Amino acid sequence: MLDDHKTGTGSTDPSVDIVPTQDNDLIVSQYASETNVVCTVGAGETGLQDHDFGAHVAGSSYAIQTTAATQTVDFSEADDEWAMVVGSYKVAAGGATPVVKWAQHQYRQRRV
Repeated sequence: MLDDHKTGTGSTDPSVDIVPTQDNDLIVSQYASETNVVCTVGAGETGLQDHDFGAHVAGSSYAIQTTAATQTVDFSEADDEWAMVVGSYKVAAGGATPVVKWAQHQYRQRRV
């Protein structure tokens, strides 16, 4: 469930602050830049993907924040025009349990 979202643009390294409201939020980001070098993901984040399109690059990252606090989502080596979007997602009431039970139920039905 979406908790917060932010966007940003600039001409130095991409950086956007987001403030989740709950513990254990999943924070995801996506950037695009006119630099010709794939960017390095910032501290506390894990890279998801990078794409080098020649004169442009793009990439994404995620972090699971165990304690709600301001998270600076950033990438380095993009000293050129860039744009980024960041979203934080909180655990929905009931979590993922119904999805897991559904998958187990479907598996059992096929075996019988």
